Amino acid sequence: MASTNTSGFIHVDKAERLVAEAASFGSQLVVFPEAFIGGYPRGSTFGVTVGIRSAKGTEDFRKYHAAAIDEPVLEEYEAGNQKWGSLLPFKPVRQLGYQSDVRRRFFRLFLSTCIDLILSYGIEAAVDNIDFRRQQHALSVPTFGELDVATKFAFLVHDEFIGASRMDDGISSPEVNRLAAIAGKYKVFLVMGVIERAGYTLYCTVLFFDPLGRYLGKHRKLMPTAMERVIWGFGDGSTIPVYETSIGKIGALICWENRMPLLRTALYGKGVEIYCAPTAEAREVWQSSMTHIALEGGCFVLSANQFCRRKDYPPPPEYEFAGVGGEPSAETVVCAGGSVIMSPSGAVLAGPNYEGEALISADLDLGEIVRAKFAFDVVGHYSRPEVLSLTVKDNPQHAVFFTSAAKRENEQKS
Repeated sequence: MASTNTSGFIHVDKAERLVAEAASFGSQLVVFPEAFIGGYPRGSTFGVTVGIRSAKGTEDFRKYHAAAIDEPVLEEYEAGNQKWGSLLPFKPVRQLGYQSDVRRRFFRLFLSTCIDLILSYGIEAAVDNIDFRRQQHALSVPTFGELDVATKFAFLVHDEFIGASRMDDGISSPEVNRLAAIAGKYKVFLVMGVIERAGYTLYCTVLFFDPLGRYLGKHRKLMPTAMERVIWGFGDGSTIPVYETSIGKIGALICWENRMPLLRTALYGKGVEIYCAPTAEAREVWQSSMTHIALEGGCFVLSANQFCRRKDYPPPPEYEFAGVGGEPSAETVVCAGGSVIMSPSGAVLAGPNYEGEALISADLDLGEIVRAKFAFDVVGHYSRPEVLSLTVKDNPQHAVFFTSAAKRENEQKS
C-alpha cells in the first residue's frame, strides 16, 4: 500500500496508468466505471436494519466518508490557466442549457490560452495546431469496465487514511486536481466515476474533464438504488449537464437512473450524442437497456462497469458480504463487468466483456447519429409537445436559503 497520506491517489495513480494506455491508442475520450474513486461498497450493509444502526456499520461509514473526494468548485480550475503541451486542438467547451456567465468564463479561458500559445509558439503554429484536429472525424473511445477494486476499499482496513484527501482549506480536492492534470497531460476528455463528499453527505458522482486539463463540471446521481440511499445523497436538476465539445455532445447518467425515462429525455433535450453510462450493474439484462437507449436517443452509448472478485475486497471480519447466501470464496466473481459500446443503430461496437479487467474501444462515426435520427428523433420530428412535454427544474436545491446571498447574486447579474 502507499503511504498513509496518499490514500486517494492510489486510485488516481491507477487511473493515470489506464488513461496513458488509452491515449497510446489515440483515444480522445476515456470513460471509467461508477465510483471508481472512492469505491462501490458492494455487499456491505453498513450495519443498517430497520430502526437500528450498528456501531461497526457507523464506523464503516466514517471510513467511507474519509475515502471520498471533496466537492469540486468550478472556479478554482479557472485561475491557473495552465497549458498542457503545445497543441490547442479543441474549441471551448459549452454546457448546453447552462447559464451564460459560465459560458463566458470558459470562453475567456479559451482566449487567454490562445494568446499564451501564440506568444509562445507564434501565430502560424497556433493556427496550424487548431486546424490539425479539425481534420479528425473518427473518435476512439475506450471504457475501462473490468477493473480490480482492491485499493478502493483500503479505507476499511487503514484507519490512517482518514481525512487524507482534504486540502487545508477544506474546499478543493487534490484528486480532482490530479485528474484534471491527467486529462491535460494525455489530451483526452475524461469521464470519471467518484464518491463525492459535500460536508457530511456523500454523492455518487461523475466528473468531466477536458484535454486542456480543466475540470468542466459534474453529474450527481439523481436517484440512488435500494441500499445506496442509506449512504448516498440525492442529486438535483442542476447537475444534468451535456457538454458541447469538439468531439460531440457528452453527457452521463449513472447505473439504474439510466432506466428513468424522463431523466434520459432531459439528456436527449440537450442533444446528447455521446451518452456515457458508468454502472455497477453486471447482469446481462443491462445490455438490453443500453441497446434501447442507443436506439431511443439516436446516440452512442458507452457503459463502463467493474470486474472484481471477492479477494479484491478486504477479508472478513473487516468486510463482510451480505445477501449472497454466505461469505463468497476468494475467487468468486462478485461483479462480472459487461462494459459495452453501442452505436445509434443499436449495433454493438465493442464488448460486452465478461472475461476480466480489460480496455475496450471503438471508432465512432458521428454521421451515424444523423442517419439514425432521420428515422427517429425522440425530441424532434418524432415528438408531440402539444400532447406530451417535459419540464426540468434545473435550479440548485438547498436545505437552507439565505435571502441576502440571493440579493447579492441578483445584483451581480444585473
